[in-house]
Amino acid sequence: MRELGQIESKLCKITVFNYNHKYIIKFETRDYEQSYRIREGSNASSMADIKRIITEDFVLTVMGRFKDMNSDFVKALTGARDEDEDEFDMIL
Repeated sequence: MRELGQIESKLCKITVFNYNHKYIIKFETRDYEQSYRIREGSNASSMADIKRIITEDFVLTVMGRFKDMNSDFVKALTGARDEDEDEFDMIL
């Protein structure tokens, strides 16, 4: 995998790689990461094309997904229940 470069963002780290005729765009925060793959030539054939695809609106959508990921993970760690779940009395 070859690193092609980074895309500037104040919200997260964005790194672009090239591997096996695909561009891999990796978004990272301190605790989580997301990656997207684009076939070379389909919608992108250069780093400039990738930079046009990764708009500020797209980055904001990715950040929203990071918030959802964090919420899901915190629920899993704390054993939090959904409000919809039925609770039953413990029978001894």
